[in-house]
Amino acid sequence: MEGQKTVSASRSGGTVKYLLPLYLCLVILLCAGPVSADHLGPHGTIRIGIFPFEPMNFIDEQGKAQGFNPDLLRKIAEDENWKAVFVPISRADGLKLLQTGEIDLMPSVSHSSERAEVMDYSYESALELQGQAYVLPGDGIKNISDLAGKKVAIIHHDISGQNFRKTARQLQVDCEYVEVPNLAEAFAAVQRGEAAAGVAPQLYGLLHAGKYNLIPSSIHFAPFSIHFAAKKGKRHKLLSQLDSYLTHWKADKNSYYYQRLNYWLGDSRSLPFALPDWIWAVLAVVGLTTLFSFFMNLVFKSQVRRQTLELSAKEAALRQSEENYREIFNAGSDAIFIHDAETGQILDVNQAMLDLYGYNKEQALQLLAVDVSANVPPCTEQEVRQHLKNAIQQEPQHFEWLAKKSHGEHFWVEVGLKYYQPGTAGRIIATVRDISARKQAEEALRQSEEKFSRAFKLSPDALYISRLVDGVYIEINQGFTDMTGWTAEEVLGRSSRPEDLDVWCQVEDREQLVTKLRTHGEVVGFEAKFRHKDGSTRIGLRSARVINIAGEPCILSMTRDITEWKRLQEKQRALEGQVLQAQKLESLGVLAGGIAHDFNNILMAVLGHCELALRRLATESPARQNIEQIKLSASKAADLSNQMLAYSGRGKFVVEPLDLSRVVEEMQQMLEISISKKAVLRYDFPPHLPSVEADVTQLRQIILNLVINASDAIGDKSGVIAITTGAMDCDRSYLQEAWLDENLPAGQYAYMEVADTGCGMERKTIDRIFEPFFSTKFTGRGLGMAAVLGIVRGHKGAIKIYSEVGKGTTFKVLLPVSARPVELFNSNNPAEQLQGSGLVLLVDDDETVRSIGREMLNEFGFDVVTAADGAEAVEIFRKQHEQILFALMDLTMPHLDGEQAFREFRRIDSAAKVILCSGYNEQEVTQKFAGKGLHGFLKKPYQLSELQSAIQPLLDETID
Repeated sequence: MEGQKTVSASRSGGTVKYLLPLYLCLVILLCAGPVSADHLGPHGTIRIGIFPFEPMNFIDEQGKAQGFNPDLLRKIAEDENWKAVFVPISRADGLKLLQTGEIDLMPSVSHSSERAEVMDYSYESALELQGQAYVLPGDGIKNISDLAGKKVAIIHHDISGQNFRKTARQLQVDCEYVEVPNLAEAFAAVQRGEAAAGVAPQLYGLLHAGKYNLIPSSIHFAPFSIHFAAKKGKRHKLLSQLDSYLTHWKADKNSYYYQRLNYWLGDSRSLPFALPDWIWAVLAVVGLTTLFSFFMNLVFKSQVRRQTLELSAKEAALRQSEENYREIFNAGSDAIFIHDAETGQILDVNQAMLDLYGYNKEQALQLLAVDVSANVPPCTEQEVRQHLKNAIQQEPQHFEWLAKKSHGEHFWVEVGLKYYQPGTAGRIIATVRDISARKQAEEALRQSEEKFSRAFKLSPDALYISRLVDGVYIEINQGFTDMTGWTAEEVLGRSSRPEDLDVWCQVEDREQLVTKLRTHGEVVGFEAKFRHKDGSTRIGLRSARVINIAGEPCILSMTRDITEWKRLQEKQRALEGQVLQAQKLESLGVLAGGIAHDFNNILMAVLGHCELALRRLATESPARQNIEQIKLSASKAADLSNQMLAYSGRGKFVVEPLDLSRVVEEMQQMLEISISKKAVLRYDFPPHLPSVEADVTQLRQIILNLVINASDAIGDKSGVIAITTGAMDCDRSYLQEAWLDENLPAGQYAYMEVADTGCGMERKTIDRIFEPFFSTKFTGRGLGMAAVLGIVRGHKGAIKIYSEVGKGTTFKVLLPVSARPVELFNSNNPAEQLQGSGLVLLVDDDETVRSIGREMLNEFGFDVVTAADGAEAVEIFRKQHEQILFALMDLTMPHLDGEQAFREFRRIDSAAKVILCSGYNEQEVTQKFAGKGLHGFLKKPYQLSELQSAIQPLLDETID
């Protein structure tokens, strides 16, 4: 038998002999890694944190590190040629200092999942310990249930305290916990009566409980290991060295490890309290038994030596096998059950099972398989039995199962059943893996896919999935069909490329989209044109991203048809441009009207003085010709002013029913001599054209300006100018696209159209054509088209322009039709000079107008009293209204304007006679005063004859 033992030892030695070079190679490879991740500190120094935990590690009264762990570390440091520096710390501070790098290593650290996230452990444990509760003698505490409702002193981060909490919770024992900073304080709290029990590792309790008059209770729980620990990822080499030493030492019962363990734990010096009497009794019995055995052994030594050695070897092998099995059994992360194949009883479970299901070992061994099942279809007791039966028949089972924890919570697991027969009795081993997270993820994925599918199908936008590489469609929704006209049967399996469906109007758009997707993985707001099945072009706004389907990159795209939106946007932009242009023209019109108004006052003085001078000069006077020239120039200036007023829409209008065709016919001779000799006039006049109410002079100006501009556009080439008249019904949409759409009402409009075959105009020219002083001619005032616009505005009409560069331009003037028939008027013979008398009130804020107006009225024989504004005029009229024959009053004045003063005049004397003067058109003014008793209107600047024509009806009415 000794020979067998020697052989076994030699085999072990041989194994070590072969493994040692392999181990050294592994160490060399590990050392060849990055040095910065696992260096041994400055000059080979390792800083080791030592906290009070006798006899494992502590600082003695001389400040030296003592204990089992410091002895081991000093020995390893000596052999490995590095220096161990021991730093006194507390347990809590040690874990923090380890993370900050102020210490490199910490002994006596128990394993937990929370700590494993921030630190690495030695694979081999320094020692195996278990927790125990310590109490005062005679307190009656026998088991853990006696602590229900009582205070228990624990250290918050101590593994013994955590395990006690867990054990109490599993056994449904509710305790009140008193958290203390260290183990000594836990025992002191029990001694002071602040707690019924103190929880500590058994090793510490055996050494220190006597100091506090405490005794160990029968409450043992949760064995645990203590390890060496380092900051995560920083001390792999150091921990490997420690593992190597611990492994070799533990394999040899005579090693330094066991020598120091015996010193610190086996020697009576390490136990500061006396052994109980019962232990001495046991020792006495053991001594006597040993002595008896010694004598018996001498007698039977020769007979039983071989059997004893064989039995010892078998027991050692069996013990080692059991230890290996238990270590492997409890090391797995999956829960393991060992069932009796015949009865189904649970014979053994591992730690993972207890953690997963929430039972302790004693409870777990009392369970049946159905007790840890939800027992709802299809996970019922009958199904459990069937799976066990199938496993007994040598058919390994793999299935998903709805399990149940100790507190009733259901969760999904993956179960494997396998039958084996270690002896005469059969066994079934069940491995259980928690797949709750996977099932939740699968359910979340299923719900996500369902939501995506619903959103994909119901979206009104066009959604499709196509392959990134070739554009072949994999899936489309109804929105795609509605938008493109293509059905799923026509599209799926085909591509969008030109040689296939040819969806993209511009192939480079797809290439650009694909490039962006390859670069960024996602594209938002990509605008492109696509082709409908019927061949029409649409505009789409696309958003797309790259997704993976079965490992192949695909495009998930959403397209919104914005064709109508783009059309409306363009229309809105055009309308905004027209509004902006109209506002600009309106502002310029106000400016032009104001300038013309003041200019007319000046011209009135010039023309009035010219007429008075001509009346008073002899026919043969040499100055008469000069005055005639002054009058002619002033008249031209008045025409220019009238053009500005026409642009502002406030020119002088003499409104009458007119036939547009007849007006053009009467101008034929004038038009023919006004255009280029190479231009030909053509007319198209329909019969029975509806009349329009307009000023014939202003209409002639429109016609002449448009025809002359058409001739200029033709230039030196031959061309045609076509003048067409007619009538048409215009709706609001048609009028909105015209110039000067000031909410014109829909209805019937007469039109005059002037078309030429000239050079045409660009868009930017059309946009500015009606601006005052804008001209494309080398010479010219630029007021012609501005005046045309003003005249049309004053007549409540609109203008439409059609032009194409190189092909010609057409202007269409639209005027609302009138219900009044066209009348023919015979010109009156010139009247004789007026001879009047009486008092006349002249009101104007311009001194020059008052001055010339006084002289002109004096010329007719009237006496004149003047006022500079409406307020002054009202005061004069209030005092002298019985003597005042009539009032000649300006419309625009400060304080009170003409309209307000007129109202006051009528309040004072309802028979008051007033003639209003203004640079604005008569139609606008008379409409304001319709039915209010206005007796006349004079357009500034007026001449003597026009003044006489306005006064004469008043005098005739007075005579009657």
